[in-house]
Amino acid sequence: MQPMPYRPSVLRTTGLTLGAAAAGTVTFLVVQGSLIPADGSEPPPTFLALMVLDLLLGLAAVGLLPLALRRAPLGAGLPIIALSSLSSLAFIPACMALVGIAALRRPRALVAAAAAYAAAVAVDLALHPDGDLPWWAVPTAAGLLLAVLVLVGLNRGARRQLIRSLQHEAQSAHREQE
Repeated sequence: MQPMPYRPSVLRTTGLTLGAAAAGTVTFLVVQGSLIPADGSEPPPTFLALMVLDLLLGLAAVGLLPLALRRAPLGAGLPIIALSSLSSLAFIPACMALVGIAALRRPRALVAAAAAYAAAVAVDLALHPDGDLPWWAVPTAAGLLLAVLVLVGLNRGARRQLIRSLQHEAQSAHREQE
């Protein structure tokens, strides 16, 4: 018998989505603020267009998050992770989607999510190179973040499986007692 997949309540999903939107907005504002020239000169002409694109793609990621949390962790999670390569607002939803995919405890899904994450980091590095950092700093930090998110997700999945197992055992004991 296949166990029922974990689905958070609508209220919990709404709270998580609003929290991700708020944290993503802060991330968006910090990143966009860091792109404004410090010397007070005019930003490049494409700055506003790129900022609006970042915002729209981030809103799409936040919009997909409830689907990733409740119905299709992999189907909606992979596009969210991909959107994070072009949108700073999508970073927090992408982290949440990665944890949700890891909680499934399916190796193929986890490999697909890790590959999407690595591709998103590579695209972001290609679009926004940082000359101040050594070449290895961003990939190392991204790899460490990936490891932490995967471990959190695997832990969550194991905990859910244990709870289901204990509930099944308690129901069997109750039936036997009757």
